Amino acid sequence: MPLLFRKIKKNRWYREQKPTWLKQGDVPADSVTDLKTSDNKLSVFQCSDPDSEIDRIVAALAASGSQEDPVDYALIDRKQIDDAEILMQPSLGNTPDEKANGLHHDLVELSGEKLARLAKIIFDDQVVLKRVLPKKAIEMISAGVAAGHISRDKMSDKMRTKISQLSK
Repeated sequence: MPLLFRKIKKNRWYREQKPTWLKQGDVPADSVTDLKTSDNKLSVFQCSDPDSEIDRIVAALAASGSQEDPVDYALIDRKQIDDAEILMQPSLGNTPDEKANGLHHDLVELSGEKLARLAKIIFDDQVVLKRVLPKKAIEMISAGVAAGHISRDKMSDKMRTKISQLSK
């Protein structure tokens, strides 16, 4: 079953030190801020071949930014989303990498209840949360540009300048 990649801020999920006041099965409210919807949709990337696609998505998202930030993400088993009766539709992404854009999907027709289900799925210890540090993300962008995966023209001026400095 494919994995779904959702960009998050890892420190909001309190996995290492769950608050003592948090009841079993509940999720800290700060975590939910990573699930900001637009038109009742939430952006994800579907990875059928995680070994090759995850790094490409990380580089694409990092290249979309205007500054050097870590890229935190959750990897969710697609079956968990299906079991939670959350619908998904393909939609073109908006990164400087066309292949990564083709992996983009939206979770659709999201209600408050479905969003809460999704938050509980991500908060569960079975879902992998990872962080790519800024230095590594920049190296991944640079490699993506060199391989022709990432379009310099679609990067912010600041990120394009940073990558140009590295390639000198």
